[in-house]
Amino acid sequence: MALKDKHDTTTAERDPGGGNPGSRYPRRRKSNAGRKPDVTPENWLDIGLRELGRKGPGSLRLDALCKKLGITKGSFYWYFSGRDDFMRKLLQTWEERETLALIEHVEKLGGTPSEKLHKLFLEANSGRVNFRTEQAIRHWGHSEPAIRAMLHKVDHERIEYLRRQLTALTTDAAISEAQATLLYSLIFGEAMIYRREERDRRRQRQDAAFRAIMRMSAESGDR
Repeated sequence: MALKDKHDTTTAERDPGGGNPGSRYPRRRKSNAGRKPDVTPENWLDIGLRELGRKGPGSLRLDALCKKLGITKGSFYWYFSGRDDFMRKLLQTWEERETLALIEHVEKLGGTPSEKLHKLFLEANSGRVNFRTEQAIRHWGHSEPAIRAMLHKVDHERIEYLRRQLTALTTDAAISEAQATLLYSLIFGEAMIYRREERDRRRQRQDAAFRAIMRMSAESGDR
């Protein structure tokens, strides 16, 4: 990704002597300057994901993030080697929180395949998933091949989990594939479409849509 920050430097530029014993530039230790004791890598990643969802990738400027956290740039370079490193960890954190952690949570709750799918559907529509950040990353992927590739990976992981649960309900691979795609589309559709409706009415409509997709397994005549 062409995301290098103007403040990034090479190792040679930061330490011309490379820390060699005979060098006039002895190896430097990392300084705590600009790093608040209570600011962690997670704080950086949290603010990065929040700002990405609010204002898009243009908001991920180092100066702006430092101002939000009330610290200097020294804290950033204590935790991250540069902007590219920060971006990689930011997107990795998003994947872990919005995909892997959600699947792990549903698996811990247990139940039948149908129950797991229903729990996942309810969790995804409960506000747990940050769809604002999701939209920003997907929009970003139009111009960044590396992000687009990561999105393909995430979509595959999510749909594959749905498909694995659905194959326990029907031996028709075409049906389970269609169900997984429809259910995934329904989750995103609910997040992207704005409706004025009462909460109970919304839940009833969502549940009816979920049941309609799940009936495809029974109607296939397998199980």
